[in-house]
Amino acid sequence: QLIDWMEADKVAGPLLRSALPAGWFIADKSGAGERGSRGIIAALGPDGKPSRIVVIYTTGSQATMDERNRQIA
Repeated sequence: QLIDWMEADKVAGPLLRSALPAGWFIADKSGAGERGSRGIIAALGPDGKPSRIVVIYTTGSQATMDERNRQIA
């Protein structure tokens, strides 16, 4: 069930989803917080199969949310 929820995620569109080639599988969950924090965890891979786990977390940034999204993508 968790992977289904993560695969249906629409909030993280400007992050990893925006940079992946067509046909790649992605199930992800993103978050943001105080002090310029931004993060994402994702299962992704080519050929529609999740073969990799990616975790990105940044904090202490003075960048805008759009800038932090571009940094992750």
